[in-house]
Amino acid sequence: MTKSLRAIPLVRWGLPLLGLVTMIFLLALSLQTYLTAAATAEAVLQARAGAALAAVLRGMQAQAQQGEPSRDALEEVVEDLASQDVRFAAMLNCHGRVMLQAGAPSGPLDALPQPGPDDPPAVQRVAADRARAVMLLGPRHGPRFGRRLMARMEGMAGRRLVVEFEPSLEDDILRRALLGSLLGALAGLAVGAAGLVFWRLSRRAEAAERERERNRQLAALGEMSAVLGHELKNPLTALKGHAQLLVEKLPPDHPGRRGAETVVREAVRLEALTRQVLDFVRTGEVQRAPVDAAGLLAEAVAALGPADAARVSLALAPGLPPFALDAPLVRQALANLLENALQAAPAPGAIELGLEPGEGGLVVRVRDHGPGFPAGEEERAFEPFFTRKARGSGLGLAVVRRVVEGHGGRARARNHPAGGAEITLTFPREAR
Repeated sequence: MTKSLRAIPLVRWGLPLLGLVTMIFLLALSLQTYLTAAATAEAVLQARAGAALAAVLRGMQAQAQQGEPSRDALEEVVEDLASQDVRFAAMLNCHGRVMLQAGAPSGPLDALPQPGPDDPPAVQRVAADRARAVMLLGPRHGPRFGRRLMARMEGMAGRRLVVEFEPSLEDDILRRALLGSLLGALAGLAVGAAGLVFWRLSRRAEAAERERERNRQLAALGEMSAVLGHELKNPLTALKGHAQLLVEKLPPDHPGRRGAETVVREAVRLEALTRQVLDFVRTGEVQRAPVDAAGLLAEAVAALGPADAARVSLALAPGLPPFALDAPLVRQALANLLENALQAAPAPGAIELGLEPGEGGLVVRVRDHGPGFPAGEEERAFEPFFTRKARGSGLGLAVVRRVVEGHGGRARARNHPAGGAEITLTFPREAR
């Protein structure tokens, strides 16, 4: 395994974790900033409410020296305080009735809060652009608004003063805080998304690196197999031929005949193995041409011979149009699949072979009723020279996968829920 492949997991997990931590930090910082700004805006609102009430009281001081303040005097005070965002003021008697008012209120004054004589002014939002401050007048408010002012207005004790103003400063604080918090949250989400993208890209890079490593191994294996197959083919042919001649010349009761027959049998097995190795090496280039896929499956079953063909249950979807395939290679892959299934399923167990449209192309399924694949080894069945059989090269399914992947498709193996192994071959309509 290369150094780059070993380093990929560190990149794959390090960047997403860093992005996640950064995202959480930015989101928490944005939330904390907004909450702090909201608390600041509330404190400013309370301070401005007290300042507005004090300004109205001071404006009414001159009128209080001459008796009860008049509506005209209150309107003049509200006009003077318009630059401080004061839009309405009213004086209510101890029964809650309006004695005088100036400006336009944001709504009815019949549900006002009832602060006590020692309580600070009650401040509430009454509209999107209005805040209302209510204060119960009394001598104990002297320390807050000035003893001299309150002493001159002792006759107003028990009354409530209502002032409405526009909380423009507070809204500006909240808007700026909200904008900053949103930008921070978006930055956090962007960092998290970038970490996720890097994670996905690193996974793809790891898969691509593994695929390249596998292809390099297969290429080296193919070169070695080609040389070995060609070097063994001629000696095996000569060995088998001479052993067959020896068997023909020896009488049935000759003690050496049995040994000669063993040589012939093993030479045939080695010849088949050599042929499989060469087949594995040659399945590289695919020549597509329109063929009758259903007829191709029927031919592969018929080539098994009467006894084995009788065990195969063929299910073909009706009305399938011609499909572009490399007929010789697909026929070879089907032969390997059926041979493998027949060996795995105890006789006279049935082999199910099906053909149907799907996934933008054709899907071929082969299922036996044998013991199935060992758990966790389903995909290893396609690896070259991997086999659990006492006899076998482990190249049959490797050839199948090379044929299917040469068509741009995919070969998958699984254990069928009802028992047995199932191989699924997917051939796309166009090579990918």
